[in-house]
Amino acid sequence: MPKKIFISHAHDDSELAKAIVNLLATGLNITRKDIFCTSLKGAGIPAGEDFLSYIRDELKQAKVIILLLTENYFTSPFCIAESGASWVLQEGEECKIIPIVVPPISRSKLKTTLAVSQSRNISDSDEWDDTKDELEAYTKTNSSTAQWNEEKENFIDKLDQLIKDLPKPSNINAATYKDLEDKVSYLRSQKSKQEEELKNKDKLIQEIEKAKDCDEIHQIRLDNMDEYDAFKQLCSELSQALEPLASAAQKALFYQAKEESLTPPIPGYSDCDDFWREVKEAEDIKHLVGDPPLELNDDHPDVEDAINALEELSNHMSEYEDTLAPLLKKEWRCTYDLADRKFWNKVTNL
Repeated sequence: MPKKIFISHAHDDSELAKAIVNLLATGLNITRKDIFCTSLKGAGIPAGEDFLSYIRDELKQAKVIILLLTENYFTSPFCIAESGASWVLQEGEECKIIPIVVPPISRSKLKTTLAVSQSRNISDSDEWDDTKDELEAYTKTNSSTAQWNEEKENFIDKLDQLIKDLPKPSNINAATYKDLEDKVSYLRSQKSKQEEELKNKDKLIQEIEKAKDCDEIHQIRLDNMDEYDAFKQLCSELSQALEPLASAAQKALFYQAKEESLTPPIPGYSDCDDFWREVKEAEDIKHLVGDPPLELNDDHPDVEDAINALEELSNHMSEYEDTLAPLLKKEWRCTYDLADRKFWNKVTNL
């Protein structure tokens, strides 16, 4: 079962991590089974579990993530990755990330590495009180203030010796350090991108919920696409609208895009009979009308859908010509014109 509190720390800082677990357990009445800490027996990864998968699942479901930021933490590639993953996977209304700074690390260092501004000093009594309030809020626990103050002071009294006894980290080379910084920067950019996508999705959902009919929902979807994606969507819709039409009616729609009428071949040409056979088939299912039946029957629902799809695509192409024309001319190697047979075939997949 996922734990409420995840303590991210370097392996060499295990004694300090254990002391913090003890502070939370005795000072806040948080049971040890609700704390994930790999340095504590029974609070880490069960035997037989995949290490990385288990860590990821615990991070995703934790209510509070405590980052124990020591010198050893910053020389551990795994800790840096774990820190970046914390912000990507969490940090929202349902989870709190609490960076705790351990001397000789300073807050100014954090701003150049993890870009952390809201951190806590491990030796500051008042900031531990702030941490207590946040832990209780996010884990939905209550504790005695007197009990907390006693355990907190005991922890702070032992803190100098705990920090002094921490193993000193070996130096990390510049290339590795730069690589880690780049990875953290990438993870932060991914987090920002995901947050923006979520905001856009929330906005889209709200707009759809207010929509009154299918046409309005369809327009909302198009409005939330970029010009190129909306063009592709409208091409797909035109292609689908053409599928029920008889082949002669499809040809008539192309000629309509050219602002021309469907014209029969000269009598005696080899394809003349085929042309009139296709026209007859279209006439039989009322896709074409007239005498001769060479005009689209816009009273037929299939024809009406195709005409509307063509009109919507044509309007979009006109509105965003400056953006789309250069892209499509390069991609499709033809003119940006529905009257161009090659362009039409690309649009309709015919």
